[in-house]
Amino acid sequence: MAIHRKDFMLLLKPYYWVNIILTFSYVFCKKTNFICQYIFAPTEKTCELDVKELEILLFLMIVVMIRTRKAGSVTMLAYLSSSFLYTKGANLLLWFYADVRFGLLFTALVIVISLLIPEPTYSGPENVLYFRSLATLEEALKENKQHTVWLVCFYTVWNPMCSNFAPIFSQLSVEYETKYLK
Repeated sequence: MAIHRKDFMLLLKPYYWVNIILTFSYVFCKKTNFICQYIFAPTEKTCELDVKELEILLFLMIVVMIRTRKAGSVTMLAYLSSSFLYTKGANLLLWFYADVRFGLLFTALVIVISLLIPEPTYSGPENVLYFRSLATLEEALKENKQHTVWLVCFYTVWNPMCSNFAPIFSQLSVEYETKYLK
């Protein structure tokens, strides 16, 4: 997994730090005495994680490692984005385990934040031609009568692997731009 300086700059975007806060919300509330005694005091005597909560967190770590490895996350940001989904799910279980009201509140919070702060997309330079219809493909082929090699990559917005590969593909399109390679 490569970590670049520009990736660290992207971590300053609200999507990442808000999701990091959501990721650690339950453990932070449970381990901070003041918050724990205010939220969990009626039901628990100590502010420690019990065995069931530790099992959920251990299961979360295993799932995150397996799923992100299977997804082929090659950058730190792709790894974080895919792990946010699972950590929010585990936190949802933990909040419901503590109290149904907290679980519902956390669910509403996650939905609102997901709608208001979507995952940032690549916005750098690119020399990629997008063929959204047959007419645009035929038009591009008519314009380039010379010997041009076309590199075609199929892209879908809903596929995480495509979303993770799009910035890399865009950067490569700028770096290796020639009139004979499209």
